Amino acid sequence: MRPIAASLALAAALMLALPGQSRAASYVAQDIWYSTLYGGAIGGVGGLGVMLLKDEPLEHSDYVVRGVGIGILAGMVYGIYSYAATSRTAAVNEGGAVAAFDADGEARFRMPLVRPYLAKAPGGQEVQGVGLHMNLIHGRF
Repeated sequence: MRPIAASLALAAALMLALPGQSRAASYVAQDIWYSTLYGGAIGGVGGLGVMLLKDEPLEHSDYVVRGVGIGILAGMVYGIYSYAATSRTAAVNEGGAVAAFDADGEARFRMPLVRPYLAKAPGGQEVQGVGLHMNLIHGRF
């Protein structure tokens, strides 16, 4: 148990020693990273709480590890989902494309969500196929 505690303390000290400012133009990766870290921390606290409710808490220390693992995965999924939701709203407002170019030459890159569509026969109501749709390039000139 001591090597695990020492490793966690070393990892926490290294995270505090690293610079906290992101050099990226976009804060997407930073937001997903923070969601993942917070999810792991919340999962660890939840696992610790469940461990302490047991009659022999030290025999159930694996609950903390499982809580951290589940929290990391849940935080990462939440971060990606929240980015996709905001990206979808912005992409719909800007043409819904992966790459959008303005008349002044400014380029914006997004990852819009894929939309389903139905292919109908010309002039008829009969559905000929089902597919997925996502615009790749949108421009205003």
